[in-house]
Amino acid sequence: MTLTNQGKLKRNWISIVSITILVLINVILIQKTLLMNKYSYLINSFEEITKGTYTDQYQCLEFSGDLQKKLKEQGIESKITIVEQKDRPGEYHAVVSVQIEPQTGEAVSYKTVDTCSDENGTLVCDKGTVEGRNMYIANKI
Repeated sequence: MTLTNQGKLKRNWISIVSITILVLINVILIQKTLLMNKYSYLINSFEEITKGTYTDQYQCLEFSGDLQKKLKEQGIESKITIVEQKDRPGEYHAVVSVQIEPQTGEAVSYKTVDTCSDENGTLVCDKGTVEGRNMYIANKI
């Protein structure tokens, strides 16, 4: 039994689509692997510290201090920040803050001049709400 031209085209088309999908999957996996390798030092630091046991003598401040030391070993500057827990007014918690340069993904250590968060598309900072984001940065507050 011989295939007609239409049958051959259909078979070839399915093969081409299948190969294209496999190539795309491989490209995505390679990208994810490269990204994972780029940030593995962060992940390893977090995993090592979370192996600790929370006790009366070893709590958030000690965890934070150990993570800060581990990050410093990796060349990453960080700060221990004391925060008020969202659902527990008046209760404080120690967390570790790492500055990440958004354009490169690199950990950096810059002098903090304000603290902001994006709330529904509006940049809300300790020093006030910012309407023109780039103007805020360009004018150095």
